[in-house]
Amino acid sequence: LVSFMLPLLTGLDVLSHSHKKHTYRISHARTGFSFELDCSNIAGTAVANADLDSSDIGYTPVSFGTLDAKLPEYLKEEIYFDK
Repeated sequence: LVSFMLPLLTGLDVLSHSHKKHTYRISHARTGFSFELDCSNIAGTAVANADLDSSDIGYTPVSFGTLDAKLPEYLKEEIYFDK
């Protein structure tokens, strides 16, 4: 139900990254804006599993689409999350 409602309410599509655990690609089809979220730092298993490959980078822009001129500068760069 949640996977159906999120795109309906926000226009955002969320896909799991095929090669990175706890990483998701979020995109907005209408504008072409997309980014990746690395949730391994907040997944709960990152603390339990020391072998989990995680980084401090939590947000990585992929494409700005038609929002390039409208996005604030901080959304045009990687955002680091503390572990």
